[in-house]
Amino acid sequence: MIISKNKIAYLLALALPFIVLGYITLSNHHKHNSGELWHVEIAGYDPRDLIHGRFLRYRISWNEYGNVSGGKASTDALCLMRSAADPRIPTITQIKADQTRTARCDSLLNAGKAKDHWNIPLRQYYIPEEFANTLDWAFGQTKNKFTVDLRIGGAGTLSVTDLYINGEIMHKAMPALKAAYNSARSGERNKPQTWRLKIKDITPYYISDVQNCITYNIDWAHYGLEVAAYQNTPDLCLIPSPNDARTPIISIAAPDTNLQGCASIAESTPWNNNSWNRQPKTICQSAQLGKFMIAQSKINAAQFEVENTINNMGNFYSTELFINGQTLKDAMKNDAAHKAP
Repeated sequence: MIISKNKIAYLLALALPFIVLGYITLSNHHKHNSGELWHVEIAGYDPRDLIHGRFLRYRISWNEYGNVSGGKASTDALCLMRSAADPRIPTITQIKADQTRTARCDSLLNAGKAKDHWNIPLRQYYIPEEFANTLDWAFGQTKNKFTVDLRIGGAGTLSVTDLYINGEIMHKAMPALKAAYNSARSGERNKPQTWRLKIKDITPYYISDVQNCITYNIDWAHYGLEVAAYQNTPDLCLIPSPNDARTPIISIAAPDTNLQGCASIAESTPWNNNSWNRQPKTICQSAQLGKFMIAQSKINAAQFEVENTINNMGNFYSTELFINGQTLKDAMKNDAAHKAP
């Protein structure tokens, strides 16, 4: 049977993509399974953007194993020697590029401009999407130790193979880690927190012989936020300020947040009267207190704050009004004492 040249060319064209794919697969397999194996610690590259898509962004903690400096601008190489306690753990010395031929090292790592050189800080490790929230939380827990296996080849370049969490390879570590994450998230969500927030735009709302009410807006600009009332904006992350645990530092929470170390998460729900972005808000007092509250709201120098409890559903509930740092009752008593003859 004679096969024409055109048919041979056609068959080769069909087979070429599979040949190339096979070559790349074998090449990557060889790269990841050849060279000297090392085990090193890693840290989050940027806590604000730790999980990017399906990649964990990190840096290798070279300084855990020796005095390494210079970063991306460095042209020095790293000389890795095996430690006596654990041959996978390196002892590292930074050496000049012209010393690499004479240096006696178990592995040499060159400086360069590619991800397989030691001096490139930002690295990415592929993770399944369902691991993202748990890993983001786990990196924020100082008790967790993240390490990777490195393969260093004869050309002075590295490839990262496996990620470990507390000594266990990622896939085996995730069930226990996810259970801890879910437990922590549930525990934090079920703890109502009370915060004192500055307010503005105070307006009489309801006046009667029984009670008086005002409406107000929370002064989000004071906390560095620009918000639009009634809009479906992101949730808020609140943490205590160093000087006063009742006063929050507020930031926009990431989508599908995993608490990010937040003491409270304030939910954004335009149709819920108790969501953070539903403004204005209302607070009512008995007739006498209410009249004093309204009178004080007309004094420009008066500084108003409100205590809000954020419950486990992320809702705001106003509990106490403050004027110039005093509760409304104390402020009224002091005002009456000053006016007394």
